Formats: sequence, C-alpha cells, structure tokens
Amino acid sequence: MTGATELDRSPATLSAWIAVWCGVFAWSVTVPYTIHGGAIGVLGLIFVTISLWQGERLLLSTGSSGLLLAIVLAAGDGAPPLLVLVGTTATILAWDIGQHAISLGNQLGSEAETTRAEVAHIASSVLVGSGIVTVASVASTLPTRTQPLISIVFLLLAAGLLAIAFGPRDLLSIEIPE
Repeated sequence: MTGATELDRSPATLSAWIAVWCGVFAWSVTVPYTIHGGAIGVLGLIFVTISLWQGERLLLSTGSSGLLLAIVLAAGDGAPPLLVLVGTTATILAWDIGQHAISLGNQLGSEAETTRAEVAHIASSVLVGSGIVTVASVASTLPTRTQPLISIVFLLLAAGLLAIAFGPRDLLSIEIPE
C-alpha cells in the first residue's frame, strides 16, 4: 500500500448549492400557472439535485431540460413574459453553475479551496443572465405589432451562446475519436 488517498471528485459545494437554488427558483415560477409543468419541474429539480450530489453531467442536463420544459408549459398557460424570461434564465444558471461545480470537483477535488473561482463564475453568469433578461424585456416592449415571442427567441439564442462560451469543452466537442 502506497499510502496515497484517492481524490474525492464530488462537485464544488458552493456552486452546487447555488445551482440547486436556481433550479428551485425556476420551478417556483411554474407553480402558479401549471400543475403539469410544476410536476415536470419537480422531477427536473430532483434530477438536478441528484446530479450535483453524484457529479453526473448528463443527469444535470436532463434535469435542466425538465425545468425548461416546465417553464415552457407555464408560458403556454399564461405566465407573464418577464416571469418566463427570469425562470428560463434561472434554469440556464442552474445548468451552467452546476456544470462548473462538477468541473471543479473533477479537476481539483472537493478538498481544494475553490470559493474564489466559484464566486467569480457565479457572479459573471448572473451578470450575463441579467443582461439577457434586460435586453429581452426591452425588446418585448418595443412598439411593434409582433408578439413578445421575439424576446424568447433572443433569450434562447443568448442561452446557446452562453452554453458555448462557458460550457464544458468535453460536452460541446464534436471531435471524432481515433
């Protein structure tokens, strides 16, 4: 026996908790508007929580997709556009911050001091998300004859760009293995 201990690769604690709370917030947006969306959101939230306990990226993406579907159902059942934007942004933040928590855990282990890196990532993600909500809200109030669907399109486009910019390279890579 060499005496070396195996590194605990569980996700970074602060980011994992913030990601779960973003998921709770996203789920809470759906509750007043749709029962079915609320139920799907609960399943998504459970998946997000388990994924951040076990460090499973696929489960995190599945749970975040469930939360996003719940938001879409709430939008279809009459949720105000601003609430839909904020809920969608909270879902994206849960996914992004959760991915970062898993990455930090995989790279540095749970014993490493990562608070500063976590806070910087959380702050930048929240800042970008707030900017997206602001721009989409302003775009939806512009005097046009179209529905505020354009704000949702802008939000989803920005979410895709955010995922590409901040997302883990191994999930977004399309390299063909040799």
